[in-house]
Amino acid sequence: MTTLVGASASRPAPMPPTHPTSTATLRSCIPFLLLLSAACGNVEADAMGAGDFEPADPGAFEVGSGEDDFEPVQPGAPLAIIGGRQGGYHIWISVRCGSCGPEMVLTYGVEDLDTGEALTPQGGIQSFEVLDEVNGWRLAAGLTAFLNTTDAHAHVGHRVRLWATGFMDDGSPLEAEVEAVISGVDYVDP
Repeated sequence: MTTLVGASASRPAPMPPTHPTSTATLRSCIPFLLLLSAACGNVEADAMGAGDFEPADPGAFEVGSGEDDFEPVQPGAPLAIIGGRQGGYHIWISVRCGSCGPEMVLTYGVEDLDTGEALTPQGGIQSFEVLDEVNGWRLAAGLTAFLNTTDAHAHVGHRVRLWATGFMDDGSPLEAEVEAVISGVDYVDP
């Protein structure tokens, strides 16, 4: 037992025995909990990706944009840099996949094609994502591609490449990229 300066060296009072009513209350919840867990379906199968998921396009792996949902980016489409509240800059990246499991390790980034400069850290940003199931796709939206720049306006009008690499359960890589043009800098409201 650790004794603190100025603290009493006596032992704390023992905890009172469990009240019989609380045990009875817990026992009365068991049928409800069993019913609730049955309503969840086969949790183990869902966690392994063997649930009711039906892919919209089984072989597809796409990179796009979007803070809250996957937004496809057409080649050459305008894309804004976001100026954050803390003075930094980022671009929203989202990915969607037709045949991947419910979880994925992703590496993603942004490259300025006009200067050859990697705008995100060299080698990209890596994250572990639990993918949402939306309309036959598994997707991760709102991935923050933090930019290594203090002058985002210098990239306005430049062509950029958004890219992402994900890994299937068997370790095989999935790769996607799309080209866009920086249209400006949008600032987040304080």
